[in-house]
Amino acid sequence: MSPEQARGLPVDTRTDIWAFGCVLYETLAGREAFNGRTATDCFAAIVGRDPDWTILPPSVPENVVRVMQRCLSKDLEGRLADMDEVRRELDDALAATTVRMEGTPAARSTRRRASVLTYAASIAVTWRSTRDLAGE
Repeated sequence: MSPEQARGLPVDTRTDIWAFGCVLYETLAGREAFNGRTATDCFAAIVGRDPDWTILPPSVPENVVRVMQRCLSKDLEGRLADMDEVRRELDDALAATTVRMEGTPAARSTRRRASVLTYAASIAVTWRSTRDLAGE
């Protein structure tokens, strides 16, 4: 649930971007970005705290972390606008990382991770486009 949802405010596609950021964080960190013992605790975490960025594995490139931070921006204006923008940002971030790492043992792993993240973003874009075409 995005901060605007937790506050009972109107939502738009940026709420989907928030959800994608949460899933991406959980995938990379191995735990939820926002949690609590009760629903109220979860709401408080969502509106009042940032995820613990320090628990991300050191292998996650900084520029990918920055994209994730933009997906999880509590400020709607700072959040990425749609999944096309997320995909472009991830592609750029991962391409830059792969270029810097070319020729290193970690390059193959980074390319594989880039493929997975790009694939996930592509699925989300396709899903969103399908919903838009169906008039949802």
